[in-house]
Amino acid sequence: MSAAEVPPRPHHGSAHTESFDDLHHAAPPPLGTPPEWTDETAHDAPPLYDFQDASCSLSFAGSDKIRVLDMPTEHIVELCHAMTAAGYPVRRVTPPLEGVSMTASMALFGADLFAAEFKGYAIQVDGNPWRYDDASRTARIRARRLLASIIRALLRLGWRVASALNYEKRSGDKDVLVLFRGEPWTPEDDSDVFALGFDTDDKLVAVDAPNVAIRLIARAIRATWAGGIIRNELLDHSVILKLAGTPWTDKSGSAQRLIHALVAGLASARFMVYCAVDISSASNDNDTLVIIRNPPPL
Repeated sequence: MSAAEVPPRPHHGSAHTESFDDLHHAAPPPLGTPPEWTDETAHDAPPLYDFQDASCSLSFAGSDKIRVLDMPTEHIVELCHAMTAAGYPVRRVTPPLEGVSMTASMALFGADLFAAEFKGYAIQVDGNPWRYDDASRTARIRARRLLASIIRALLRLGWRVASALNYEKRSGDKDVLVLFRGEPWTPEDDSDVFALGFDTDDKLVAVDAPNVAIRLIARAIRATWAGGIIRNELLDHSVILKLAGTPWTDKSGSAQRLIHALVAGLASARFMVYCAVDISSASNDNDTLVIIRNPPPL
């Protein structure tokens, strides 16, 4: 059979196959009207409150500030009290809030614009909890304790962490917590909400964790990490575990296996990773995990 007699290649599917040129120049198909969102079409029942009142956000800024948007003022007052109780008295709040004692009287620089334009609140605490570059081990422990205290206070007020994310692309960026409204929840014991952090290249720090959680962490390390734990230390009611080698700069799968063994080991006793939050201004920082025993549903 000559080249002229070669039959055309059969089309598969429809009788007409569009060329790339056809697709490039074809008009897009008309968009249909989306179905109305009703109780019948929704997968879940609609919330019992307006969405505008159902969410808010909290971000960590600079070395010592927290910025809050769309949270009721009475809840911000309670949040300030919780931070003071955790060892970080409120230095300034912009705009000022009745019921919040401040250790400084001057306005917080740059916060007036945030408050005026976005109707938010900027809270500055004493010390520099988010500055990790030159912070002591005790200071890093206290910063993680502050994070756990904030999460504990939010849960008591009926706010759940829906997401912890970072959208900024600049030096010293930190996470934003997106919060959804829920039922107020209080742990059976304060130690049921604790922080777990990664320090330097080889340390794991459990801040205010109960003994049962410490044992689960140690068991997971010994079972999955070559060399296991070479030293442990108690500092400021927290346990510092020094691991063999440098797990937090490890490029093999060993550190990855260690992490999922840690999470699974804690989960075996209902200690769940509630959120992982970057609160540090350092360029080579790691997330701090907030662990909750029997956490509430979102």
